[in-house]
Amino acid sequence: MTKREFLQAVIEGNYTDEIVAFAEHQIELLTKPKKPTIAQVENKLLLPRVEELLSEEPVVAHQVMEALDLSSPQKATSLLGKLVKAGVAEKVKVKVDGKEKVGYVRVEEAQ
Repeated sequence: MTKREFLQAVIEGNYTDEIVAFAEHQIELLTKPKKPTIAQVENKLLLPRVEELLSEEPVVAHQVMEALDLSSPQKATSLLGKLVKAGVAEKVKVKVDGKEKVGYVRVEEAQ
């Protein structure tokens, strides 16, 4: 049964066993946990390596990209953003070649 056939049957009020079974199956698909994508798994493995690059001295996404041989500075920015969200890093403004950029530093642990 296609979703179109299902929706048409619902509109017509035609609730057969097949319609109910299809609806139950669709609900099951919505509640089933999704497997992470390959990119998500790779990113999770990269996070500790990105974290190692953080210190009191700011680093910019381009430096992270080069150090880890990433495909783009956007990927590095995304990984750094995840560390900011996790409370491991924070954003700071830095000057690089006379231009203001976003740098990232390690968050100091409270003692």
